[in-house]
Amino acid sequence: SLVTDGNGSITGYTLRQTDGKRKAVEAFKTTQCRVFAAGDSYNDISMLKTADKGVFFHAPDSIKKEFPQLDTAASYGELLGKIKDFIG
Repeated sequence: SLVTDGNGSITGYTLRQTDGKRKAVEAFKTTQCRVFAAGDSYNDISMLKTADKGVFFHAPDSIKKEFPQLDTAASYGELLGKIKDFIG
C-alpha cells in the first residue's frame, strides 16, 4: 500500500508481507515444483538461496563478491543457458 501525506503526495509504502519472494519459492516447493530464481539485489538473496537454483542476473560486483556461493549471469544468453541446464 502507498502511504500519502495530507497533500496526496506519496511518502512511502507498506508491504503486504515480509520476504514475499522467499515465501513464494517455499510455496512452489510444497507442490513438488523445482524452482529456478533470478535476481539482482539484496531483496532477492533469500529467494535465490531458497530456490533449487538461484542466479544473480546483472547484479553489481559488490553483491556478487559478498555472496560468492550464488551463481551469476551477465547476459540474457548466459541466463538462458543456466535455465536450460537446470531443466536438463
